[in-house]
Formats: sequence, structure tokens, C-alpha cells
Amino acid sequence: MSIIIIILLVLGGIIGYRRGLSLQVLHMLGTLSAVIIAALNFELLASRFDMILPYPAPGDESALTALPNLEDPEASFYKMGAFIVIFIIAKVVLQLIISAFDYLQQVPILGLIGSVVGAAIGVAEVIVVVVVILFMIALIPLEFIQDVVDGGLFRQLLDNTFLLSGQLKNWID
Repeated sequence: MSIIIIILLVLGGIIGYRRGLSLQVLHMLGTLSAVIIAALNFELLASRFDMILPYPAPGDESALTALPNLEDPEASFYKMGAFIVIFIIAKVVLQLIISAFDYLQQVPILGLIGSVVGAAIGVAEVIVVVVVILFMIALIPLEFIQDVVDGGLFRQLLDNTFLLSGQLKNWID
């Protein structure tokens, strides 16, 4: 799992480098806007998810090892599911709007420095998206998934992502 995350981070850096500073800033703002839109609207949808999205039946020894302090794991699962759905829809819509500004890729801002900063912002954007997805995976109470979640880079991203980890934990709890 850590290798997949590292590959995604490298791809984010390459894409950010190719987009350059100006276009990558727009994409990052789109991603952050999608997170904010999802955060403002997920609770209404989460209350309806229990009839649509089945909560996986936990095994005998499966507990949420990555997120052990949740008061109601099932409610958190539905909240995170609603968050993911709204996040994806908002991200796609914003991506379509931002694609109208693809010509900015042709405008060199700060040359090589702009491309390198774009790469760094690209990596940050991938981290935001990966952490949102990892939180959903961490809420699935199946033993083999919890074993994967509990180690390596996966756990580090869940626990130590600047601002986002703590805020997501607060939203779903």
C-alpha cells in the first residue's frame, strides 16, 4: 500500500511540474474547495446513507485500529461515505470549470522555479485527496483492511497530515 501512495505522490509532483505554478494553484484551490463543500454538506446526506450503503459486518477481532477513539464507528462510516460522494462530485465539477483555464499552462510564470513550486503544490494536492480516501478505507471494519491500515505510510498520513487529519476526525466523530 505504501508503494501505491508513493507512486501517487510522484505522479502528483510530475503533473504539478508540467502544469506550472499558475495552473496548479487553480487545481489546488479546486481540491480545497471540494473539501470545504463536502465538509459543509455531508451530514445531511449521511443521515440517508444507512439505507443505501451497507455497513460491513465486523469480524470477531476486527476493530478500527487506525481510528480507535470513535464513539460510533457505524455513524462515522456513513458520514465519511457521504463526505466522499460530495467531495468527488464537487471535485469533478470544479475540475471541469478549471479545465477552461488550461491555457495558463502555456504562460511561464517564474520559469523553472514556477514549475518546481507547481510540483510541490501537486504533491500537496495528491496528499489531500489520498488522505480523504484513506479515511474512508480506515473506517471499514474488516480485519485484512485494518491490518493494512495499521502500518507504514498509510498510518503516518492518517495521523500526521497537517490540519486535515485532525479536522476529518472531528467531522466524522
